[in-house]
Amino acid sequence: SPDGTKVAYSASKDGENTSDAIWILHLNSCDQYDCLSTILTGDDNPATADRHLAWSPDGSMIAFESNRTGEWRIHTVDTTIGNASVTAIPYNLPSSESYGSPAWSPNGSELAVDWSSYRIEQYTVYESRIDLISLDGSLNQTLASTYFETETPNGGTYPEWSPDGSQIAYGKYTPFGVYTLFIHDISAGTDTTFASGSRPRWWGDPCPGGPQESTCQQQTIYYVSCQNDDLFLRPNGEEGVSFRSSTS
Repeated sequence: SPDGTKVAYSASKDGENTSDAIWILHLNSCDQYDCLSTILTGDDNPATADRHLAWSPDGSMIAFESNRTGEWRIHTVDTTIGNASVTAIPYNLPSSESYGSPAWSPNGSELAVDWSSYRIEQYTVYESRIDLISLDGSLNQTLASTYFETETPNGGTYPEWSPDGSQIAYGKYTPFGVYTLFIHDISAGTDTTFASGSRPRWWGDPCPGGPQESTCQQQTIYYVSCQNDDLFLRPNGEEGVSFRSSTS
């Protein structure tokens, strides 16, 4: 959570053959053996999955993707009320298209989401890109340069906003089949290759002088390396460094 007191995660309600729900782990309840976890969402349909969640900047809501309506859609839940407050964001997409992997903008006004679709030609083609949507479901912007095609369905972009809201980190397959991280400049509409990896996460506060500051913490990004599945961090445009080796 933004205040550092809770951890939200997705797990089954009662072990196998139950729906994946969102749980909240309360860090201030931890002793040397255990921590208190409370369930936030979930239902009794074993085919339902609530996953890929993101805290709102003020910690009052969590956005997540779910198939509880029969199709993969973005939902929100009030972190103090729970399941009774789950709301599907109202947007209209064909059944062959879906939104997933939401990421809140730093001011909480919109979400970056992974739009995906498929079509059948000589073989199935999966398409993906990043859209920016409001909580009322309106499409604010399509980041056209993030668009790509793949023959496999697991080409999600997993967008992540920079702390100042000017950039979005995301991943996509290159024409050579390598999953690569890019930094998208929203105002300029340009992309910069960042690293071979996935699941980027920015770290640090917005920089008063902008991202060009030499000591700007928002330039530190954690990501999973495609080389060995290790967790890497990359500060200030330097080469990626293994998180394990950097903290050992």
